[in-house]
Amino acid sequence: MRIFLCVADWTDQPKSLDAAGAKNRLYAFSNLWDEPFTKRRMMEILKGLDRVKGNGEMLMVDSGVAVLNNRYFQTDIVRRRGRFSFDKSELDVLVDRYCVLLRAGAQAGVIDVAIEMDVDHFVGYEKVKEYRRRLEDTGATIIPVWRPTIGKEHYLELIEEYDWIAFSEGIAGISINSGDTIKFMRKVVKDGTQRGKKFHFFAGLRRSLLFECPLYSSDSTTWSAFNRWALTTYFDPKKKWIEWGVASRGVSAYQHMEQIGIKGIPFDPKDPVYVDAVAARAYMELQEYLTKFWAKKGVVFEG
Repeated sequence: MRIFLCVADWTDQPKSLDAAGAKNRLYAFSNLWDEPFTKRRMMEILKGLDRVKGNGEMLMVDSGVAVLNNRYFQTDIVRRRGRFSFDKSELDVLVDRYCVLLRAGAQAGVIDVAIEMDVDHFVGYEKVKEYRRRLEDTGATIIPVWRPTIGKEHYLELIEEYDWIAFSEGIAGISINSGDTIKFMRKVVKDGTQRGKKFHFFAGLRRSLLFECPLYSSDSTTWSAFNRWALTTYFDPKKKWIEWGVASRGVSAYQHMEQIGIKGIPFDPKDPVYVDAVAARAYMELQEYLTKFWAKKGVVFEG
């Protein structure tokens, strides 16, 4: 089991992840379409990716298209906030830039795997497949994405052609028939895993999936949110989940000794770098627990 922790190179998050020994990282280019793609800027991005990758086992990159989903599907909310919704004409520009980035990143050896353009709701699934071929031509390893709105027949196509598939339950955080989706997920992940297939679930850190579906990987953005409220975290094997408390209250707030101390970073419950490192360690402990949990059930992933 791999838990990819979302990371931004312009922050101190890589330092926190290095201290915690986190090896799987996800970089989402949420503002990729706004970047001036000069040669100098491309080199800055590649250097940033190299820093993010660090000593990690795997770096996954994503185009950040989920932000476009928000701008498109929440148009009424966007208008109330005085913002502009997404214009579909931006999409081709984004794909062009994503291809340039993936080709350069693959050649530089800083990108291990990339998520495709999950935009069938904008341009239709046939166009998505066209984009997928373009992305694969960059030399990067591409993970296709399946959502309930695409249809089961396309899932069957993907499972035959690819060894690693990403699932997304909804669009822009909007759940689509959540109960039915999870039920379907449980079945297809179990069946596919028996055939040697691997599955990633976006925002899939929920017990209903992690302990019932032998997922190869998932990802998290919340690991770096605890520092906003000075929260301390630790993984509780009895509850099989990550617990938290108010770090700013000092040592007395720590209910578990594993919450205290991180290699290379001084104890300071008000320091975001420290709080993030402790949180990252908790997620790594969850990852290790899940790996052993599924290994006992005979599910062992290679690579």
